[in-house]
Amino acid sequence: MLLFDYPRSVHFHETDAAGIIHFSNFFCYAAEAEQACFQELEIPSFNQGEIWVRVHASCDYHHPVTFQDQLVIRLEEWELGKSSISYEFQVILDNEEGNQIDEQVLIATGKIIIVRYDKENDKSIPLSDDIRQKLTQ
Repeated sequence: MLLFDYPRSVHFHETDAAGIIHFSNFFCYAAEAEQACFQELEIPSFNQGEIWVRVHASCDYHHPVTFQDQLVIRLEEWELGKSSISYEFQVILDNEEGNQIDEQVLIATGKIIIVRYDKENDKSIPLSDDIRQKLTQ
């Protein structure tokens, strides 16, 4: 099953008064990684009135991060439903060069479920065979 890593640094405006990343940004990071993954796989995010809507989002926080920390957002454990895609994400601190991913600090873990949706007809759309193939390679 697909494993996708998306590197990213923490920007100043993403931190709160305590100087650590605000909790809501972890969902933005997952969405950025999802978008990058879909672009790489050539899965359209918007296509003739078809969009992806989020129907579930959860996140558990394990360790704080601060401005300029280097992160890796990992998407994994993809599950495909009739019209939905479920994936888990990990946010991993990546400040030291040369470390293996399992030696790095786990910052947060979460799960997102998205549904392929026909905006004009107000209903979900089954996943295409092409999308299924790209996500199960």
